[in-house]
Amino acid sequence: MFAVMRFEKLKTFGNIGGVEGHCARTRETQNADPAKAKLNRWLVGDGNIVGDVKNRIGGRKIRKNAVLALEFLLTASPDYFRPDHPERGGQYQEDRVIDFEKASLVWLRDTFGTENIVSVVTHLDEQTPHLHAVVVPICPDTGKLNASRWFDGKKSLSELQTRFAHAVNHLGLRRGKEHSTATHTRIGEYYGNVNTAIPPVLPDIAVAIPPMEFRGGVREQWAQTESGRLAMIQGPTLQPITDAASEQKREKARRHAAETEAARLSRALELERIRDIPLQGVFEMCGYEIDQDDKNQYRGPLGRISIETKNGKAKFYNHDMQKGGGGAIDLAMHLEGMDFPGACAFLGGSFNADAIMKAAAHKAMQDAKEAVKMPAPLPQQDESTWEKVRHYLVSVRKLAASTIDALHEKGKVFSDFRSNACFMYGADGVELRGTTADVWHGFRGKKTGFFSMLRGRNARSVALVESAIEAMSYAELNPDASVISLSGVGGKDLAKNVRNWQSKGLKVCAAFNAGEAGDEAALRLMVAVSGVERHRPPEGNDWNDVLRAKATIEPLSTTNNQDSLSPGDEGDSRANPD
Repeated sequence: MFAVMRFEKLKTFGNIGGVEGHCARTRETQNADPAKAKLNRWLVGDGNIVGDVKNRIGGRKIRKNAVLALEFLLTASPDYFRPDHPERGGQYQEDRVIDFEKASLVWLRDTFGTENIVSVVTHLDEQTPHLHAVVVPICPDTGKLNASRWFDGKKSLSELQTRFAHAVNHLGLRRGKEHSTATHTRIGEYYGNVNTAIPPVLPDIAVAIPPMEFRGGVREQWAQTESGRLAMIQGPTLQPITDAASEQKREKARRHAAETEAARLSRALELERIRDIPLQGVFEMCGYEIDQDDKNQYRGPLGRISIETKNGKAKFYNHDMQKGGGGAIDLAMHLEGMDFPGACAFLGGSFNADAIMKAAAHKAMQDAKEAVKMPAPLPQQDESTWEKVRHYLVSVRKLAASTIDALHEKGKVFSDFRSNACFMYGADGVELRGTTADVWHGFRGKKTGFFSMLRGRNARSVALVESAIEAMSYAELNPDASVISLSGVGGKDLAKNVRNWQSKGLKVCAAFNAGEAGDEAALRLMVAVSGVERHRPPEGNDWNDVLRAKATIEPLSTTNNQDSLSPGDEGDSRANPD
């Protein structure tokens, strides 16, 4: 296991700003895992490296071409941080990282002085843990900037490497080959190579038994000694994190292997992208029906569209419009008449963000990252499909016809051209519920409002449920309760609203679905706000299951009285359902 130390002289504050960028992650790092960025920790400083360097220099005179700061990258072989599985990039043993941090800080302070060390950060979101340190080279004897005190020729640089190796020797780390012919790699170049390189596997070296003049046990001892010597020589050249990319550039065979592996991973990603979002799913979202005589053709508002998979890529072609394309995003843009961001947001109603990212990677990854965060376009009311949706809500879901008609008249319940039941959450959000045999559930727009069934002055309690259909079902079953559907809406405002309702003398019930997820959501709310009670569906999964089991429908008045629950009580005032 080897200790690794790289350094770079910084002569302008612009260069220092670049260091600040990659230390504080204000610029993209290809092999960094964003989910682990929170694990990175500042041992010295807080990320304002330029400011800290300026403060340390103070009013000192800066000579032309003076070295303002020194950047160090300190790390070790992967088999030190994860001895059991060095090939598993991103994993590490926390105690070993801490020991390496302590030893590195002692070396930095002993070598340059505590006051000269303005920044040290540990990166734990990449393949192998490493430290970035920034040192201002102020000579303790003269009080002036003087990098030459520590970097005066090759000999002093070699000695610096040796002293660092001694500082971490107690961890089982040793220095690389001394007097190596390898050239120095700048940290920026080294860091870029670490980001893109594929960790090689160190080959085992076996030395052949020497000629017969070595006799008896001497021959085996010689072979073992030579094997150990060669193992020490090979280490600095083939460290699993590609310690020196400059050396690997001269190894054409290794570079070719890396490029081949990268191409393989790219092909694998493309195949995974196609599996994640099949074109069939997009057709179903857009209301197209499969041709019973040809499973590879769909028919809908834009005519006859066929699909095929060729060389692992899914393509579509609209025969009536003589236009085609490839991939789920292109198909969504074609069928819905949307631009690229709109299509990503549209697909986000049925597919998770990770799937969208993979689908968009080959087209516009950066645009897709922003687009999937956008609210999808709200569905438009289509009266031609209302009777079908009304029949579903009344006959299948067993909701009172008078309730459905009153809500429809107010615009709180309507149907879109795909015959989805649509429930308004304030003015900017719509919950969708499929009404066909392939039931699906989604949400479009902003989750800033609630779907409410209010009792006015007659209300004795407020029940919180998970969907609009459950809100109507609960209201049918509990005539004294006002009901509010969250459909994922909550956050810090929910606890505030609950306390407001309690202050009006209303009992608040967490009437979420039965099952582990509903119980956990109820428990979180009960912990956040005292006095909240759990009201669990006595049978089935949700309150509509209970309603359908009872099959006793009583009309519910939807005339709301503002005395019990005002718009402010329901969250964002824009979400006022009345």
